[in-house]
Amino acid sequence: KVVRLRDMATGDERELYRGASRPTCIWASQHPNLICSELSQSKTMDVFTIALDSGHVDRLGSVSSVTYGKVFFASPDDKVLFLVRGDELIRWEIGSQQTTTLDRITSFGIIGVPVPNERWHARREKGQLEIRPATGGDWKFLTSYRTAEADFTRGGKWLYYHSVDAAGKHGLF
Repeated sequence: KVVRLRDMATGDERELYRGASRPTCIWASQHPNLICSELSQSKTMDVFTIALDSGHVDRLGSVSSVTYGKVFFASPDDKVLFLVRGDELIRWEIGSQQTTTLDRITSFGIIGVPVPNERWHARREKGQLEIRPATGGDWKFLTSYRTAEADFTRGGKWLYYHSVDAAGKHGLF
């Protein structure tokens, strides 16, 4: 229920936010803020920013019909958020408050949750890492995986993931 900020160099820690339920947060792409979501009693996901320097909270809006949800990724300009809402990956435009369903999530936990960016989506499904353009199309096999960590670089040109090579050595690919 609390968001804390810890200075790794000094070990100092301070509380930035205290909410009614457990917020989930990501770093904003362009601003010194966290972008957070929190489920309310009325099955909406409230989305807000927290300024890292002051702890000031700005409400961005809310997404309805949510029983499970969290902010997952911000666009490079912080104007679009990718959210998990129940069994869907959605694109939410902050200015217009419009949502667009991008994909269905077939399983929860680490496996099956897509990794989105503005250009590509990647998913981990049935022992495979797959990728497709954000505009849609067929999923293309990238590699088999033994671990589930994967993410896009900030510009979205590269997908990196942790796996094991043919000799059994762990690596970042």
